[in-house]
Amino acid sequence: MEHLFKPYTIDSVEWNKRYMDKVIQQEWWDSKWKNYKEWFTNHAIYVIMELDIKSIIYVGVYTGFDYKILQEKFDMTGIDIFNYSGINHLIGDCRELLPKMNQEFDMMWNGIGPWPWSVESKMACFNYAKKHNKYYYDHFNTKNDMPEILEDKTFKVKFEDFLLMEKQ
Repeated sequence: MEHLFKPYTIDSVEWNKRYMDKVIQQEWWDSKWKNYKEWFTNHAIYVIMELDIKSIIYVGVYTGFDYKILQEKFDMTGIDIFNYSGINHLIGDCRELLPKMNQEFDMMWNGIGPWPWSVESKMACFNYAKKHNKYYYDHFNTKNDMPEILEDKTFKVKFEDFLLMEKQ
């Protein structure tokens, strides 16, 4: 998201509801997306399968690559600001949708872009997870971008290389 707008100023969705159309045009995007897909299929899915979970709320569906894989194994509810994938999921701003849901899920998958460009949206997911989820996943770079969530006593880090947190 670098070079799109100054970090920690506004949420990506305030800048452009279809902000991912701009992100994928960045020169670094192809390698980043390739690395993510390899990580997800070679590592993340196996870690998730070992957890005692049945349901996932997944925010930031984007293309649906990982969402579809998880959907084969778990009861899924997805949210995204725009339907890039054509997959059936809730369309809207998670900051508005999550407070209305008030539903228990085993895991919150916070797949919204990096914290510096989506602080309010990412925080809405974390706050929802604190009330309604046993597990919380966020991007690895969260440790540097938003260390405050690691200091929150609601969760403890279960896997550091994965930034998967479990409710204490």
